[in-house]
This record gives sequence, C-alpha cells and structure tokens, in this order.
Amino acid sequence: MAIGVFDVTNITPASVTVPRIIPEISRPLLGVVPRRLRFPAPLGIDEVIGAGNTLRNLRLHFDLQADVASSAFRARVVLIDNFGAHNWGTWETWEKVWAGNGRGGGFRPQVHSFKS
Repeated sequence: MAIGVFDVTNITPASVTVPRIIPEISRPLLGVVPRRLRFPAPLGIDEVIGAGNTLRNLRLHFDLQADVASSAFRARVVLIDNFGAHNWGTWETWEKVWAGNGRGGGFRPQVHSFKS
C-alpha cells in the first residue's frame, strides 16, 4: 500500500471534480531502461473543488503489487478531472515507512503537494 498526503489546488476558473486518480511508477527494466507502470485507484476525490480553492492534507491510498512495494520507488500521481484533463504531478521518491503498531507500514512521498 502507498499513502500520500497532498494539497490539491484548482487553478481553473470553474469548479472541478476528480473522478480518477492514477499513480504512475517508474521501475528500471534490466537495471537500465525505465519502464512505467500504472495502477488505477478505485476512487477519485469525493469533493468538488471550487475555482481557486485548495483541498489540504488529502490522504490518497493506493494498492500496489507486491513486487513494486518491495522497496522505495519513483512515482507521480495523475489526477483526471471531470473535463478529462490529465494533471501530472512531479516525479518523487516514495520511501518505505513502518508504522509502530506492528501491522507493517507503507510508502509515502517525500514531497506532498502539486497543483491540478
């Protein structure tokens, strides 16, 4: 599982929704050539984002394949709004973190915000 906490800002002059969110992961193929993997999230963002408004500290959860979640990885998050526009975040390194509750942990990005 990967968990990211994001600030999502609507920079358009109209209200938008984000029905689809897709994390895109870059993993080296044969240790050299980058290959891109996408894991569509089951849900988008439930709230309408008004023109010029920001949703702060929005937690997004992604279920990843076991081989992807075995170590830190480079990824970016793609938000697809209700107009079909793809809003790409920046590539970030997601580090493995462990929860102190004995139930394991997940991954979190080092940088926590981007605009959509």
